Amino acid sequence: DKYNDNLLTPELRKYIIALEKDYVATLADYKMHIAPSHWEIKPGYFNMSALLGKTYYATSYPSYIDFLWTRDMLGYYAKRDMSWFIYPSDDGAIKGMLKRRATQLRAEISTNVQKGITLDSEVDVEYRDVESVRQKLATREERYFETSFYTTIYEHGVEKLREESKKFEQKISGYGIRVKSASQRMDEGQTTMLPLAL
Repeated sequence: DKYNDNLLTPELRKYIIALEKDYVATLADYKMHIAPSHWEIKPGYFNMSALLGKTYYATSYPSYIDFLWTRDMLGYYAKRDMSWFIYPSDDGAIKGMLKRRATQLRAEISTNVQKGITLDSEVDVEYRDVESVRQKLATREERYFETSFYTTIYEHGVEKLREESKKFEQKISGYGIRVKSASQRMDEGQTTMLPLAL
């Protein structure tokens, strides 16, 4: 139970010293152990040590979405990483933006009515949604949060990556979520997947 220096034999001392040297050497060169040996960025994908990847980001969501879509997406079979950033936004700035958007949509609706053009249902729904959100923010019934949703698909071949990317696009568009490929920012897209807690 008590430490006794006499218990250390010369062989055990040599072993502990050698193990400590290995440990210190590994810590001194830790980047070599965690960093990829090769990194190449292309417009449609990135190559990281012979593993190809393609990053997508969400551009819009439907006005209503079932919360179980995340469960379905997590159950989607593919080599992929997903990250979702959620942070509160300033209500004053959002109220001003929503007011401008409501004015634009109302003007578009009025112009179409004057010209006798059939109302676009998407514009009408968006106008009602904007007004509903404005009212709920004014009464403090709701708070506004900004979100960023990123997904990176990984594969070992260009054709296989293209095939898996199409499957992912079809799967997520089934929920009404629009995604785009970060074609000119694949390096930044990969960075969003790293556990940096930023």
